[in-house]
Amino acid sequence: MKALQNLLGLLLATALISCSSVAVKSDFDPTANFAQYKTFDFMPHRSGNPLNNKRIEAAIGQQLVAKGLQKQTAGRPDLLVAYHTNVSDLSMASLQI
Repeated sequence: MKALQNLLGLLLATALISCSSVAVKSDFDPTANFAQYKTFDFMPHRSGNPLNNKRIEAAIGQQLVAKGLQKQTAGRPDLLVAYHTNVSDLSMASLQI
């Protein structure tokens, strides 16, 4: 019975943690004419998880290509994309039921 209570408590805690929201903020010049940009690349990213950086750049790149831009890795692209991530780990020391 105690094991069942612990399992139910763990499932409840997992459900509550998974409901947490993700805060996303963006900043850009609303007067900029984005139609003038034809090529893009990413600013060098020196921090964070390299796997997450690849995923983020793939997702952003996919959206920019869908809008008609082309990724340019040599030379000077029309648009340089910069992003910043901040990850906070939530950990549960113990669960008392």
